[in-house]
Amino acid sequence: MTNAVGHATNEVIDYVIDYQPGLLMTTIKDVAQAASVSTATVSHVINGTRRVSDETQRRVHQAMERLHYQPNAVARGLRTNKTHFLALIIPDITNPFFTDFARGFQDAADEKGYVVILCNTDRDLKRELRYIDMVRQQKVDGLVLNPSRVTSKDLMRLQEAQIPVVLVGSQIDDPNFDRVMVDNIQGGSDAVQHLIDLGHTRIGLVCGPRTTSSGALRYQGYCQALQRNGIPYNDALVAVGDFTHEGGAACMATLLALTPRPTAVFATSDVMALGAKKAIEDAGLRIPADISLVGFDDIPELAWTRPRLTTIAQPRYKMGREATHLLIERVEHKNVMARRRIIMEHHLVVRESTAAIRN
Repeated sequence: MTNAVGHATNEVIDYVIDYQPGLLMTTIKDVAQAASVSTATVSHVINGTRRVSDETQRRVHQAMERLHYQPNAVARGLRTNKTHFLALIIPDITNPFFTDFARGFQDAADEKGYVVILCNTDRDLKRELRYIDMVRQQKVDGLVLNPSRVTSKDLMRLQEAQIPVVLVGSQIDDPNFDRVMVDNIQGGSDAVQHLIDLGHTRIGLVCGPRTTSSGALRYQGYCQALQRNGIPYNDALVAVGDFTHEGGAACMATLLALTPRPTAVFATSDVMALGAKKAIEDAGLRIPADISLVGFDDIPELAWTRPRLTTIAQPRYKMGREATHLLIERVEHKNVMARRRIIMEHHLVVRESTAAIRN
């Protein structure tokens, strides 16, 4: 490595240059001189390793901004054992639930000075495992994960590396990990109970894969509501597919082929519900006159559909923020906190896609 005048140097560079023509490279010494403090004080302000007065911090930050100096995150991480990177691993970024969740995660991370790494798995186990290994190898400070197929055993490698993990909407019930979720079983039960209260007893289920937490737990809610009301379970009324529009449409086509067909359907996600809606309408049937339909999530896309979809709403953006706050607490306080499970409220939103059964 050579310095600005071509002499060899072994100094570790602790800056990133915001290059502008005519400007020399800015060093931590330049910042210290401009702020009239020592280089050690500048380092403490950057890394938060010692209490520095508000006035001194202000002068240092003004000097950094004026000189276009930015600390090198990698070099800083080597000294402090913190990278200020947080990872978010989700199964499907095209699903509006995860889009809103990721925005909440990003906003909360920004407020605390953390940078976000977003990983999309498409519910593929190999990709999930690869991203988890990346988090461990790159010493990312913490991870929020909505697992599709990984198990608690797969996550123990992060536990051993002392990398905090917050699980979102997961059926992994492991006391080693914090969790943020809605009560998916109760939410599924509430959706089906609404249909039962309208007089429906032949209720179909458009279900996501039961290898996923959302699919498995909302299926349990469906079964519980039937059992509670003395309605026999019928496996023919349960169609399983992907959490996509196409998956919902294919499941609905299966249910429409039954004789008699269901008078109402619960879809375990709004995306699947919209696919089911299209299949119903393509078959020349009306919602809710011929078939009532309930979804789960309350995604923004529903505002543009007619009839508007009855659904179970969950606070997607707030869940993202809550998961981030919990993760940062865990990052900054390590094992001081007891493990937490945060259950966020859901509620039934009744709109135009459900109605009382017609005789």
